[in-house]
Amino acid sequence: MMSKLARDRCACCGNEIPPEPGRSGRPRDYCDPTCRRRAQRLRDRQKLTTSAEAGQQRLSPPIAESVYVAAGILAATAQRKASLGLLLEQAELVKTELATFVAAAVRDERNEGVPWEAIATDAGTSVASARTRWTALKLEKLLALRKPPALTPPPEATGPEYAIGPVPAASPAPQLAPEALGNALTTLQIRQDLPLADIAAEAELADDDVESLLKGERTASWAVTRMLTEILLSEPHDARAVRYIWEAVTGHPRSVPETVDAAQRRLHDALRGLRLTVGGPSDTEISRRCALPTALVHHLLNGGRPENWEQLAAATVGMAVHHSWIRPHWDDLQRALADGEALRNDRAGS
Repeated sequence: MMSKLARDRCACCGNEIPPEPGRSGRPRDYCDPTCRRRAQRLRDRQKLTTSAEAGQQRLSPPIAESVYVAAGILAATAQRKASLGLLLEQAELVKTELATFVAAAVRDERNEGVPWEAIATDAGTSVASARTRWTALKLEKLLALRKPPALTPPPEATGPEYAIGPVPAASPAPQLAPEALGNALTTLQIRQDLPLADIAAEAELADDDVESLLKGERTASWAVTRMLTEILLSEPHDARAVRYIWEAVTGHPRSVPETVDAAQRRLHDALRGLRLTVGGPSDTEISRRCALPTALVHHLLNGGRPENWEQLAAATVGMAVHHSWIRPHWDDLQRALADGEALRNDRAGS
Protein backbone atom coordinates (compact mmCIF):
# COMPACT_ATOMS: atom_id res chain seq x y z
CA MET A 1 0.00 0.00 0.00
CA MET A 2 2.80 2.40 0.91
CA SER A 3 4.66 1.48 -2.28
CA LYS A 4 1.57 2.08 -4.39
CA LEU A 5 0.95 5.42 -2.67
CA ALA A 6 4.51 6.54 -3.28
CA ARG A 7 4.18 5.69 -6.98
CA ASP A 8 0.72 7.25 -7.45
CA ARG A 9 1.23 10.42 -5.37
CA CYS A 10 4.00 13.01 -5.18
CA ALA A 11 6.17 12.33 -2.12
CA CYS A 12 6.37 16.09 -1.49
CA CYS A 13 3.03 17.74 -2.17
CA GLY A 14 0.79 14.62 -2.21
CA ASN A 15 -0.81 15.44 -5.55
CA GLU A 16 -1.49 12.65 -7.98
CA ILE A 17 1.31 11.95 -10.44
CA PRO A 18 -0.23 11.72 -13.91
CA PRO A 19 0.78 8.64 -15.90
CA GLU A 20 3.29 9.13 -18.71
CA PRO A 21 2.50 7.00 -21.75
CA GLY A 22 5.51 5.12 -23.05
CA ARG A 23 7.62 5.73 -19.88
CA SER A 24 9.51 2.69 -18.61
CA GLY A 25 11.68 2.07 -15.56
CA ARG A 26 11.17 3.22 -12.00
CA PRO A 27 8.05 5.37 -11.49
CA ARG A 28 8.52 8.98 -10.46
CA ASP A 29 8.38 9.94 -6.78
CA TYR A 30 7.70 13.64 -7.45
CA CYS A 31 5.32 15.41 -9.75
CA ASP A 32 7.90 17.93 -11.03
CA PRO A 33 11.50 19.16 -10.45
CA THR A 34 10.29 21.85 -8.03
CA CYS A 35 8.88 19.25 -5.64
CA ARG A 36 12.02 17.16 -5.99
CA ARG A 37 14.17 20.13 -4.92
CA ARG A 38 11.80 21.04 -2.11
CA ALA A 39 11.93 17.51 -0.75
CA GLN A 40 15.72 17.52 -0.89
CA ARG A 41 15.85 20.77 1.08
CA LEU A 42 13.52 19.32 3.71
CA ARG A 43 15.72 16.24 4.06
CA ASP A 44 18.82 18.40 4.36
CA ARG A 45 17.18 20.59 6.97
CA GLN A 46 16.11 17.57 9.01
CA LYS A 47 19.68 16.24 8.98
CA LEU A 48 21.11 19.62 9.94
CA THR A 49 18.56 20.12 12.72
CA THR A 50 19.34 16.68 14.08
CA SER A 51 23.05 17.56 14.16
CA ALA A 52 22.36 20.82 16.00
CA GLU A 53 20.10 19.08 18.51
CA ALA A 54 22.83 16.51 19.13
CA GLY A 55 24.94 19.33 20.59
CA GLN A 56 27.19 20.06 17.64
CA GLN A 57 29.48 22.94 18.56
CA ARG A 58 29.60 26.07 16.45
CA LEU A 59 32.78 26.33 14.40
CA SER A 60 33.00 30.09 13.99
CA PRO A 61 33.53 31.52 17.55
CA PRO A 62 37.04 30.10 18.13
CA ILE A 63 38.04 31.12 14.61
CA ALA A 64 36.80 34.66 15.32
CA GLU A 65 39.16 34.72 18.32
CA SER A 66 41.99 33.64 16.01
CA VAL A 67 41.17 36.46 13.58
CA TYR A 68 41.42 38.98 16.44
CA VAL A 69 44.74 37.56 17.63
CA ALA A 70 46.18 37.40 14.10
CA ALA A 71 45.17 41.01 13.42
CA GLY A 72 46.72 42.11 16.71
CA ILE A 73 50.00 40.40 15.84
CA LEU A 74 49.97 42.06 12.41
CA ALA A 75 49.43 45.50 14.00
CA ALA A 76 52.27 44.95 16.48
CA THR A 77 54.55 43.63 13.73
CA ALA A 78 53.87 46.69 11.58
CA GLN A 79 54.52 49.00 14.51
CA ARG A 80 57.92 47.36 14.97
CA LYS A 81 58.72 48.11 11.31
CA ALA A 82 59.38 44.45 10.52
CA SER A 83 60.48 43.32 7.08
CA LEU A 84 57.99 43.36 4.22
CA GLY A 85 58.22 39.59 3.95
CA LEU A 86 57.16 39.13 7.58
CA LEU A 87 54.36 41.67 7.20
CA LEU A 88 53.02 39.97 4.07
CA GLU A 89 53.20 36.57 5.74
CA GLN A 90 51.20 37.81 8.72
CA ALA A 91 48.72 39.64 6.45
CA GLU A 92 48.15 36.41 4.52
CA LEU A 93 47.42 34.64 7.82
CA VAL A 94 44.80 37.28 8.68
CA LYS A 95 43.27 36.88 5.20
CA THR A 96 43.11 33.09 5.55
CA GLU A 97 41.59 33.30 9.01
CA LEU A 98 38.93 35.73 7.77
CA ALA A 99 37.99 33.48 4.83
CA THR A 100 37.81 30.48 7.15
CA PHE A 101 35.68 32.40 9.64
CA VAL A 102 33.14 33.38 6.96
CA ALA A 103 32.92 29.81 5.66
CA ALA A 104 32.56 28.48 9.22
CA ALA A 105 29.87 31.05 10.08
CA VAL A 106 27.87 29.99 7.00
CA ARG A 107 28.30 26.32 7.91
CA ASP A 108 27.09 27.07 11.46
CA GLU A 109 23.93 28.63 10.01
CA ARG A 110 23.37 25.61 7.78
CA ASN A 111 23.90 23.26 10.71
CA GLU A 112 21.14 25.12 12.53
CA GLY A 113 18.74 24.69 9.63
CA VAL A 114 18.96 28.13 8.02
CA PRO A 115 18.06 27.79 4.31
CA TRP A 116 20.44 28.85 1.56
CA GLU A 117 17.95 31.50 0.45
CA ALA A 118 18.28 33.34 3.79
CA ILE A 119 22.06 33.00 3.77
CA ALA A 120 22.27 34.34 0.23
CA THR A 121 20.11 37.33 1.18
CA ASP A 122 22.30 38.17 4.19
CA ALA A 123 25.46 37.79 2.09
CA GLY A 124 24.08 39.90 -0.76
CA THR A 125 24.56 37.19 -3.36
CA SER A 126 22.57 34.58 -5.25
CA VAL A 127 21.61 31.19 -3.86
CA ALA A 128 23.69 29.43 -6.52
CA SER A 129 26.74 31.58 -5.72
CA ALA A 130 26.38 30.99 -1.97
CA ARG A 131 26.07 27.23 -2.44
CA THR A 132 29.16 27.18 -4.65
CA ARG A 133 31.28 29.51 -2.50
CA TRP A 134 30.66 27.93 0.91
CA THR A 135 30.43 24.19 0.41
CA ALA A 136 31.28 21.85 3.29
CA LEU A 137 34.18 20.47 1.25
CA LYS A 138 35.73 23.93 0.78
CA LEU A 139 35.44 24.61 4.51
CA GLU A 140 37.18 21.32 5.29
CA LYS A 141 40.02 22.30 2.96
CA LEU A 142 40.34 25.74 4.59
CA LEU A 143 40.41 24.20 8.06
CA ALA A 144 43.05 21.71 6.96
CA LEU A 145 45.27 24.38 5.39
CA ARG A 146 44.97 27.12 8.00
CA LYS A 147 47.79 27.85 10.40
CA PRO A 148 46.01 29.27 13.45
CA PRO A 149 47.79 31.89 15.56
CA ALA A 150 49.82 30.55 18.44
CA LEU A 151 47.44 32.05 21.01
CA THR A 152 44.00 30.53 20.55
CA PRO A 153 41.80 30.23 23.64
CA PRO A 154 42.32 27.15 25.81
CA PRO A 155 39.46 24.66 25.32
CA GLU A 156 38.34 24.90 28.95
CA ALA A 157 37.80 28.68 28.84
CA THR A 158 34.17 29.66 29.28
CA GLY A 159 34.30 33.44 29.54
CA PRO A 160 35.71 36.30 31.57
CA GLU A 161 33.41 35.61 34.50
CA TYR A 162 34.04 31.90 35.04
CA ALA A 163 34.42 31.06 38.69
CA ILE A 164 37.63 30.58 40.61
CA GLY A 165 38.02 26.88 41.33
CA PRO A 166 40.55 24.71 43.12
CA VAL A 167 43.85 24.30 41.30
CA PRO A 168 45.85 21.09 41.83
CA ALA A 169 49.35 21.64 43.21
CA ALA A 170 50.94 20.40 39.99
CA SER A 171 48.35 21.16 37.33
CA PRO A 172 49.78 21.65 33.83
CA ALA A 173 49.89 25.16 32.46
CA PRO A 174 47.72 25.85 29.38
CA GLN A 175 49.84 24.56 26.52
CA LEU A 176 50.75 27.02 23.79
CA ALA A 177 51.63 26.19 20.21
CA PRO A 178 55.37 26.13 19.34
CA GLU A 179 54.85 29.25 17.20
CA ALA A 180 54.27 31.22 20.42
CA LEU A 181 57.88 30.71 21.49
CA GLY A 182 59.12 31.54 18.01
CA ASN A 183 57.05 34.74 18.04
CA ALA A 184 58.53 35.77 21.41
CA LEU A 185 62.11 35.23 20.23
CA THR A 186 61.38 37.02 16.95
CA THR A 187 60.01 40.02 18.88
CA LEU A 188 63.28 40.22 20.82
CA GLN A 189 65.23 39.89 17.58
CA ILE A 190 63.32 42.79 16.01
CA ARG A 191 63.89 44.95 19.10
CA GLN A 192 67.64 44.34 18.94
CA ASP A 193 67.71 44.57 15.13
CA LEU A 194 70.10 41.59 14.97
CA PRO A 195 70.56 39.72 11.67
CA LEU A 196 69.89 36.01 11.86
CA ALA A 197 73.46 35.21 10.80
CA ASP A 198 74.88 37.21 13.73
CA ILE A 199 72.61 35.38 16.19
CA ALA A 200 73.62 32.01 14.77
CA ALA A 201 77.31 32.88 14.92
CA GLU A 202 77.17 34.00 18.55
CA ALA A 203 75.13 30.93 19.55
CA GLU A 204 77.37 28.66 17.49
CA LEU A 205 74.37 27.20 15.71
CA ALA A 206 73.57 26.76 12.04
CA ASP A 207 71.57 29.55 10.40
CA ASP A 208 68.82 27.07 9.46
CA ASP A 209 68.53 25.87 13.06
CA VAL A 210 68.10 29.40 14.40
CA GLU A 211 65.63 30.26 11.67
CA SER A 212 63.47 27.20 12.47
CA LEU A 213 63.47 28.17 16.16
CA LEU A 214 62.46 31.77 15.41
CA LYS A 215 59.65 30.53 13.17
CA GLY A 216 58.43 28.13 15.82
CA GLU A 217 58.90 25.15 13.54
CA ARG A 218 60.58 23.29 16.38
CA THR A 219 61.33 23.82 20.07
CA ALA A 220 64.81 23.53 21.58
CA SER A 221 65.80 22.61 25.14
CA TRP A 222 65.69 25.36 27.73
CA ALA A 223 69.50 25.55 27.70
CA VAL A 224 69.49 26.46 23.99
CA THR A 225 66.44 28.72 24.35
CA ARG A 226 68.03 30.53 27.28
CA MET A 227 71.22 31.08 25.27
CA LEU A 228 69.23 32.63 22.42
CA THR A 229 67.28 34.75 24.91
CA GLU A 230 70.47 36.08 26.49
CA ILE A 231 71.80 37.02 23.03
CA LEU A 232 68.55 38.85 22.26
CA LEU A 233 67.95 40.22 25.76
CA SER A 234 66.85 43.86 25.91
CA GLU A 235 65.45 43.95 29.47
CA PRO A 236 66.28 41.72 32.46
CA HIS A 237 62.71 40.47 32.94
CA ASP A 238 62.59 39.20 29.33
CA ALA A 239 64.44 36.05 30.41
CA ARG A 240 61.69 35.08 32.89
CA ALA A 241 59.03 35.97 30.34
CA VAL A 242 60.58 33.70 27.70
CA ARG A 243 60.98 30.96 30.31
CA TYR A 244 57.23 31.18 30.99
CA ILE A 245 56.44 30.77 27.28
CA TRP A 246 58.91 27.89 26.93
CA GLU A 247 57.24 26.08 29.84
CA ALA A 248 53.77 26.67 28.36
CA VAL A 249 54.90 25.34 24.97
CA THR A 250 56.61 22.24 26.37
CA GLY A 251 53.83 21.39 28.82
CA HIS A 252 55.93 22.00 31.92
CA PRO A 253 53.90 21.25 35.08
CA ARG A 254 52.63 24.33 36.90
CA SER A 255 52.99 24.62 40.66
CA VAL A 256 50.72 26.92 42.63
CA PRO A 257 52.64 29.90 44.11
CA GLU A 258 52.63 29.81 47.90
CA THR A 259 53.11 33.55 48.56
CA VAL A 260 51.59 36.75 47.24
CA ASP A 261 54.95 37.92 45.88
CA ALA A 262 55.47 34.64 44.02
CA ALA A 263 51.94 34.72 42.60
CA GLN A 264 52.29 38.32 41.44
CA ARG A 265 55.70 37.61 39.91
CA ARG A 266 54.25 34.64 38.02
CA LEU A 267 51.32 36.71 36.79
CA HIS A 268 53.62 39.36 35.37
CA ASP A 269 55.98 36.80 33.83
CA ALA A 270 52.93 35.47 32.00
CA LEU A 271 51.81 38.95 30.91
CA ARG A 272 55.27 39.89 29.64
CA GLY A 273 55.73 36.55 27.91
CA LEU A 274 52.37 36.64 26.18
CA ARG A 275 53.03 40.23 25.16
CA LEU A 276 56.19 39.06 23.39
CA THR A 277 54.27 36.37 21.53
CA VAL A 278 52.05 38.98 19.85
CA GLY A 279 54.86 41.27 18.73
CA GLY A 280 55.30 43.33 21.92
CA PRO A 281 52.67 46.04 21.32
CA SER A 282 53.33 49.34 23.10
CA ASP A 283 51.38 50.60 26.09
CA THR A 284 49.83 53.26 23.86
CA GLU A 285 48.64 50.73 21.30
CA ILE A 286 47.17 48.45 23.97
CA SER A 287 45.46 51.44 25.57
CA ARG A 288 43.88 52.37 22.25
CA ARG A 289 42.52 48.86 21.77
CA CYS A 290 41.10 48.33 25.27
CA ALA A 291 40.11 51.93 26.19
CA LEU A 292 42.11 51.91 29.43
CA PRO A 293 44.35 54.92 30.24
CA THR A 294 47.91 54.42 29.03
CA ALA A 295 49.26 54.97 32.54
CA LEU A 296 47.02 52.20 33.87
CA VAL A 297 48.09 49.83 31.09
CA HIS A 298 51.73 50.55 31.94
CA HIS A 299 51.03 49.88 35.62
CA LEU A 300 49.23 46.59 34.92
CA LEU A 301 51.82 45.23 32.49
CA ASN A 302 54.94 46.34 34.33
CA GLY A 303 54.62 44.79 37.77
CA GLY A 304 51.69 46.70 39.25
CA ARG A 305 48.93 44.83 41.07
CA PRO A 306 45.55 44.96 39.29
CA GLU A 307 42.62 46.29 41.31
CA ASN A 308 40.18 43.83 39.77
CA TRP A 309 39.82 41.15 37.12
CA GLU A 310 38.00 43.45 34.70
CA GLN A 311 41.04 45.75 34.40
CA LEU A 312 43.39 42.85 33.80
CA ALA A 313 41.08 41.15 31.30
CA ALA A 314 40.70 44.39 29.31
CA ALA A 315 44.46 44.94 29.16
CA THR A 316 44.96 41.32 28.09
CA VAL A 317 42.43 41.61 25.30
CA GLY A 318 44.13 44.87 24.28
CA MET A 319 47.29 42.84 23.73
CA ALA A 320 45.31 40.57 21.35
CA VAL A 321 45.65 37.74 23.88
CA HIS A 322 42.64 35.79 25.11
CA HIS A 323 41.99 36.52 28.79
CA SER A 324 41.74 32.80 29.62
CA TRP A 325 45.52 32.44 29.36
CA ILE A 326 45.90 34.87 32.26
CA ARG A 327 42.93 33.89 34.43
CA PRO A 328 44.67 30.94 36.20
CA HIS A 329 47.45 33.27 37.37
CA TRP A 330 44.93 35.85 38.57
CA ASP A 331 43.17 33.09 40.49
CA ASP A 332 46.49 32.07 42.06
CA LEU A 333 47.09 35.67 43.17
CA GLN A 334 43.61 35.96 44.69
CA ARG A 335 44.08 32.67 46.49
CA ALA A 336 47.45 33.76 47.89
CA LEU A 337 45.97 37.07 49.05
CA ALA A 338 43.08 35.25 50.76
CA ASP A 339 45.46 32.78 52.42
CA GLY A 340 47.64 35.66 53.66
CA GLU A 341 44.62 37.47 55.08
CA ALA A 342 43.45 34.31 56.83
CA LEU A 343 46.90 33.80 58.32
CA ARG A 344 47.00 37.38 59.64
CA ASN A 345 43.56 36.96 61.19
CA ASP A 346 44.65 33.74 62.89
CA ARG A 347 47.70 35.45 64.34
CA ALA A 348 45.64 38.41 65.54
CA GLY A 349 43.17 36.10 67.25
CA SER A 350 45.76 34.00 69.03
